[in-house]
Amino acid sequence: MAEKNIPYEEAAKSFPASYKSYADISKSSPSPSYLNPSKSVTHPTTSYKKTVFSKPKSRPILTPGYDKQAHQSILKEFNIPQSENGYVLQTDSTSSYDNTDTITELWNARSIHSKKHELMYLSNKLLPSLISIAETWLKPQQHFNLQGFSSFRDDRLDGHGGAMILVNNKLSCSALSIPSHNCNDINVVGVKVKNINVLSIYVPHPNSSLLAYIRNLFLLFPPPLLILGDFNSHNTMWGSDTNDSFGNRLGELLDDLCICVLNNGSSTRITPPGQRKSCVDLSLCSNDLSTLLQWQLLDSTYGSDHFPIEIVHPSRYTPHYDLPPLLKYRISSAKWDLYKNILEESVKSLPEINMANLDTCYKQLTKSICDAADHSIPLKNSAKHKLSSPPWWDNECTSMIKYRKFAERAFIASMTLENLVEYRKAVAKSKRLFHPNVVHTLAKFINVNKIKI
Repeated sequence: MAEKNIPYEEAAKSFPASYKSYADISKSSPSPSYLNPSKSVTHPTTSYKKTVFSKPKSRPILTPGYDKQAHQSILKEFNIPQSENGYVLQTDSTSSYDNTDTITELWNARSIHSKKHELMYLSNKLLPSLISIAETWLKPQQHFNLQGFSSFRDDRLDGHGGAMILVNNKLSCSALSIPSHNCNDINVVGVKVKNINVLSIYVPHPNSSLLAYIRNLFLLFPPPLLILGDFNSHNTMWGSDTNDSFGNRLGELLDDLCICVLNNGSSTRITPPGQRKSCVDLSLCSNDLSTLLQWQLLDSTYGSDHFPIEIVHPSRYTPHYDLPPLLKYRISSAKWDLYKNILEESVKSLPEINMANLDTCYKQLTKSICDAADHSIPLKNSAKHKLSSPPWWDNECTSMIKYRKFAERAFIASMTLENLVEYRKAVAKSKRLFHPNVVHTLAKFINVNKIKI
């Protein structure tokens, strides 16, 4: 059947137009409910808008980020006045990490055995969680122990060089697997503490052949990474006056691996007169730790020619240290006759010893000895927050330390040859005094007093 074409006017007359609104259609053709098909839903003839107020999201807890640290350093450097309206960050504001800092100590000791008493003093003063030591001068068969710390070492057969890490026993740690290396060229030891990989490195004779090993070593352990050690290299990047070949290559390596230098440019080693300042002791870290760590140099070398370095890392946990009691007997003023008489009377009253009362007799004997000492031996004066000294420490040791500090400060203030010789004499005298003092004190206690019970 052929279709017939007609004009628009004719078609409009034959098929009149109808106009319906959306509301009229809704009335005439209600749609079924999807929840209950048997019932129809009547739509309203008018529409409306509903305003919904969502609950605002709370701001995230602020953490010590890069901007805050950067602003603080700028304010401290240029002494910018701080306003009360909050537009300038307060440099003295307390953080949520206060009093819960993890202290890391770096020190080139140059013979740790001869500096053990100095290391004990520093550990009691700083209460570090970790100690990194370069130039330990230990042979593999030599024993070294610091009470309260676990030691990890890399020694040389000739007894020179060496690297060591001491970790507080109250912190869980594990040794890192270090790639094989020639201990005469480089000493490396590593541990993992609180999810941070820590490396202690000593490079006695830097050369370009070590750079490939150092690069692979840094890439082997993921961040967060803390690298401490003596690299014997110079670069203006960490405060040296000049650059050497190894220092230039090492600086380029650190840039490539995005490893940050924590040193603030201070000289880490005492140099003879006429020599440039030395910044060979480096503290390096991955970029995620760079804004959290605080680096500072201690004011004394403690018998070495390198200054100890203190690195503070804010932490939610700090191990609790129990210092030994500060009350000690003044043995030189003891009344031994009275001590002997009191103890003899106490021993007479003790019960007979048998297998059933061993613990009781032991406790009573210990109490008798302490009571006799309390009645016949005066106590030394003590003060709060005073670090305890070893039993062999006397007035001569105190005077020697004062003399050594005075000589060291005099040389730092005026680096002349005379002051250097005087300082080295003071260091040598202190070594000769401290090393045999333990034996002399014990001999004096036994032979001079001649205790007989």
